[in-house]
Amino acid sequence: MCADVLEPLPEEITALLAELGYVSDPSDLLLLRLLRVMANQSDRAVDSGLREHGLTGARLRLLLYLIAAEKRGTEGETYPSVMSQQQQVSRNTVSTLVRSLEKQASSNAGWIRMTDASSTFG
Repeated sequence: MCADVLEPLPEEITALLAELGYVSDPSDLLLLRLLRVMANQSDRAVDSGLREHGLTGARLRLLLYLIAAEKRGTEGETYPSVMSQQQQVSRNTVSTLVRSLEKQASSNAGWIRMTDASSTFG
């Protein structure tokens, strides 16, 4: 953990944040800063584990969405526009993620399987 996280913020900043009503106690800021550091470290650890399997966080989210759709029996309704709304990303991003998963599937990574319906995707 970075030592500068434990250092208090300058008095002007803490006074301004208190005046704006964001914090009532300077220790609140320390707690928030520590939580942010922990979240960043957690993200890096997860990303590292995903990379070992050829995935990214975005690919994993889309893959889990597709698995859930298959289990619900709604995989035929997984249009890029619907997936982009569900994933809160652009349609182009969804298309890029799907293409990357398809590329992995064709290289025997086995994350997704191609179907006749998926050939009309896009």
